[in-house]
Amino acid sequence: MICLASISNDLFVLVNLSEHMTEFSSTVLETLCSLASKFILIINDESTIDFSQWSKKSTTIFTTAQFASSIENLPKHFKMFILDKGNNNIEQQRFATIDDLISRLADEIVQQYRLEANEYTKVDELIKAKEQEEQANRIYRKLKQIHEQLLTNKSPIKASDSISPILIWLISNTENNEDDTNYIEKNFEKYFSSFLIFFHEYNFHDYIAQENITDMFLIIYSDYRESIAQGSHQFSNVKYIYRYGESKIQDDKIIANRDNLCYQLTYDLIDYYGKLGEQYRTNNQTKKARDMFLKAQSLCQFLSTTFFPSK
Repeated sequence: MICLASISNDLFVLVNLSEHMTEFSSTVLETLCSLASKFILIINDESTIDFSQWSKKSTTIFTTAQFASSIENLPKHFKMFILDKGNNNIEQQRFATIDDLISRLADEIVQQYRLEANEYTKVDELIKAKEQEEQANRIYRKLKQIHEQLLTNKSPIKASDSISPILIWLISNTENNEDDTNYIEKNFEKYFSSFLIFFHEYNFHDYIAQENITDMFLIIYSDYRESIAQGSHQFSNVKYIYRYGESKIQDDKIIANRDNLCYQLTYDLIDYYGKLGEQYRTNNQTKKARDMFLKAQSLCQFLSTTFFPSK
């Protein structure tokens, strides 16, 4: 398979991943290349890479742990997602399987289209905004079909148990929210498969209404109607909903500050991964059960050191 794109326009670069591809990851990547080739560059010969000649545009590299370890000075405008079958706990985001890594690529591309739609909306380019949103939905629907066809029937327990949950924000364009979203992603990147941001409630609702595989945690800013949160409870894979931000009304259901949001998110993730571990244990999937319990244990340690530090 050949996916062509020029360095100056690409945001997502795959390096040395071809030999690791599975049926699922290959199918997903082929779909992404057919629908979003402007974002993707595939490189199988690392000797051709010279970062100094690349554009200053923000770039994400998807690669192996071996190639990542050979990079001494990664440009600041680059970030990296790494296939690491050892799944060691180190500073950069790592994925134990190629399926998880390519799924993250898909999430990043869909989110890029949604962000572009929002930027067009800000300048009243509504036709272009609609085009970007429709493309994001087109990709999403196609990938969901692939997942259902190739993965759903291969697991002893429900498909969503094989995928880390998604954290989804519904935020206001006028809200100064970048610090919050970056902080949450940095501290919880090991516990969610992806982080999605929506700026319009109809796009947000359309996404969660169609997503029937992956479990979801929702953070809804307080300037949106409470009915949006209430309506989201109808979907079985929406596990936790948080209303967040400053509010003019007194409402115990609204989390007012980031520390409290972080605490509640940690507490709920411990419960989530603990229950998931029990499901795997019951199904005699010992390794997966252990992985879930280790995540819960890691979250307990984070909760203790962050919110209950020893004096």
